[in-house]
Amino acid sequence: MGLIAGFKGINNRVDPTALGMEWQIGADNALCDNARYLVQRPGYAEFATGVADAFGTQDGRLFVVSSTGVLYEVAADGSSRARATGFSGAPFQWAELGPAIFAMSETAKWCIYPDRVVPWGVPTADIPTLSATAGDLEPGTYLVACALFAQDGRMGGTLGVATIELAAGQGLVVTSPEVAGYDTVAYVSPPDGDIVYQAMTLSGGSGTLTITPVEGPDLRTFDLYPPPQGSMIAAHGNRMCVAVWEPEYDRSVIYWSKPDQPHLFDVEADLQLVAGRITLLAQAGARW
Repeated sequence: MGLIAGFKGINNRVDPTALGMEWQIGADNALCDNARYLVQRPGYAEFATGVADAFGTQDGRLFVVSSTGVLYEVAADGSSRARATGFSGAPFQWAELGPAIFAMSETAKWCIYPDRVVPWGVPTADIPTLSATAGDLEPGTYLVACALFAQDGRMGGTLGVATIELAAGQGLVVTSPEVAGYDTVAYVSPPDGDIVYQAMTLSGGSGTLTITPVEGPDLRTFDLYPPPQGSMIAAHGNRMCVAVWEPEYDRSVIYWSKPDQPHLFDVEADLQLVAGRITLLAQAGARW
């Protein structure tokens, strides 16, 4: 029996083509170079199937949306992790603003933060319904508004305030429809005041004030809405913008978010009209 001095494998310089065509054809992404080495073929290599959409970030990560609505994050070294299920609506328009990544399609709006994936925007609360009850609030006219809070602390806008006149010996009942996944917070003015302050979180769609509450932060989200459903998105400075195509007027409308609040848009005032349909919305000077 002869002595085996070593095993050089198939990737050697003696005669790799002697493997036979049946083996070379079966070697995916491989070729024989000019030095007669079997090497990896330049170009792409398949690492995922059933992909509905993908987006590459500036720091080298890749976000992949599967055809079943699973969002994966792929790092530069090829490792991946599932970030969310039910990520519906692909294909998307994508944009980055600081650590957040935004995705919008004709049917869905998403925001990807480093620690969570959430719908982009918070619903705007309706004007609440008010009624009197027994209590010890000071007599006078009270203004009341409501706002919705997401579980991660993001705040939505409000459509306006309701007014009620209370007499001595009365309290206040605030009613507002519940929205699944959000807390409804009531803001109440002092008697005959003109600024509403955070007063209480409603439970089951209603809440009661019988004594004057400790004033919390004042409400500053009047006439602010979640991002409109658009065809193009981009980050500009510390704001997000959304372009909406209006074919009946042959124009596009660009809506701008509030500075440092990409989930709040003043759709009635902070906008720009552009003739025709926008096909490219460039990102400019994004920061956080």
